[in-house]
Amino acid sequence: ISASLFMARLISDLQYKALMADSPAGLLEQVNTLLCQRSSKGMFVTLVYLVLDIPNRRLVFSNAGHPRPVYTAAGQASFMGQDQSKGPPLGILDGITYNQEEIVLDPGSMVTLYTDGITEARNPEGVLFGQDRLLLAIEKSPLEPKDMTSQILDTVVRHARGETGGDDLT
Repeated sequence: ISASLFMARLISDLQYKALMADSPAGLLEQVNTLLCQRSSKGMFVTLVYLVLDIPNRRLVFSNAGHPRPVYTAAGQASFMGQDQSKGPPLGILDGITYNQEEIVLDPGSMVTLYTDGITEARNPEGVLFGQDRLLLAIEKSPLEPKDMTSQILDTVVRHARGETGGDDLT
């Protein structure tokens, strides 16, 4: 219940602060300060915040400890941003400055967000699904989001071969 309440309040905080934030990095910094002030029991959250400028096909984003999104254009998938640009999860360290990155989107491109339960899914031999398999699964997936999601999840489940993961597959 405490995690549910934490997330409900976080969503409310994000909606409120997003109206006033001048950038994705600024938003993460503001929300991080709030969470650090009222955090208890080691509660924290990973989050990537993206702002899409449709007319200019720009995507500006900042990452607080979340797995890097995947950008796919012309059938090639790659991780967005620099791993070293990723900041710590929100609610752990007060006073953190988050980095921000920007990409220009190609026509027909897409961005895929996922949780670490996907890349950390293990098979009976203990082998992680991993980032390389994720990129390959995305490249082989149909462009329709619902079909793509189903195909990626099916690929992860086949890899795990009945192993139950300790994390969500989102």
